Amino acid sequence: MRPDRGHDLNRDINLPVFDESGSYTVGMTAIGSSSARHHLLCLPGILETAAGFHAFSDLTKNAFATYALDFSGRGVSDHLPIGSDYRMSRCLKEAFSAYNYLLGSISNAENNQRHIHLVGNSMGGLIAIFLALHKPGNLRSIVINDVGCVLPWSGLMSLYGALGRSSFFPSQHSRSRDAVSLSQKLNVDTRLLSAVARPNYMDLPHQKTLFGISFEEQFSAIDIPIMVIRSSESQLLPEAVLQRMHSLPINVSFIDVPGSAHPVPYSESLVSTIHEFIVDVEKKGLEKNHPQSTSLSLAKGTSYEQAFG
Repeated sequence: MRPDRGHDLNRDINLPVFDESGSYTVGMTAIGSSSARHHLLCLPGILETAAGFHAFSDLTKNAFATYALDFSGRGVSDHLPIGSDYRMSRCLKEAFSAYNYLLGSISNAENNQRHIHLVGNSMGGLIAIFLALHKPGNLRSIVINDVGCVLPWSGLMSLYGALGRSSFFPSQHSRSRDAVSLSQKLNVDTRLLSAVARPNYMDLPHQKTLFGISFEEQFSAIDIPIMVIRSSESQLLPEAVLQRMHSLPINVSFIDVPGSAHPVPYSESLVSTIHEFIVDVEKKGLEKNHPQSTSLSLAKGTSYEQAFG
């Protein structure tokens, strides 16, 4: 449990997830006010934990109710038993469990005027897109950090190469000492390190092209506003991917942040811009139930002008 900060949402939540082999528990941290109009569900990257959103939730606690999920095998969530595989489809199922919890927590709000927004780092951003495809109730916007509609082969090779050099993906003959040490440092299951390197880990629908792994079909079906945060030196979001996203029939905004960190760290300036984006979504009435909103003329892509030091 994190130290009390004087907000009624300041707790750890355990969520049951059911599958063919039984059930297990994933953890989620919550901070902010339960009476807040906007509830944010934060989804970590492939080897991240909810702890990566602590700075973010500290900066948003006075404006939002912020929930950060640990996918299975990470942080405080259960490690899967031998025989159960870590895959993206499982992360999506866990994200749905968290989303349903948020829906339940706001269902008694007066006039049901409380909304949910997804914030996803890297893989968590893709999970957010797939969750939104099911058009869950009260969802109003998506913020994705340093990931786009296509994962270029060059960017994936660079990312996996860097991870490999850091022993993220231990071989069968090098497992033990280094893998255990790294898993403890990251606070993840040792088996997850090798699982994320297997081709079948990415088992959600996608298309393989000469350029990379494409999720353009899924992005094109999203009818709520999306903000894309991009490192200015991003290997996963080069200019070619930005151009492809601009061509999609979606309402997308882009933020460039100087540097090469992946995902982009949540500074006070960046969180302020996310806050502006979410408030703007509400102000302009950009909801799935209002497709005639004049703001949809921005569907080919917009930019928020803000410099970050």
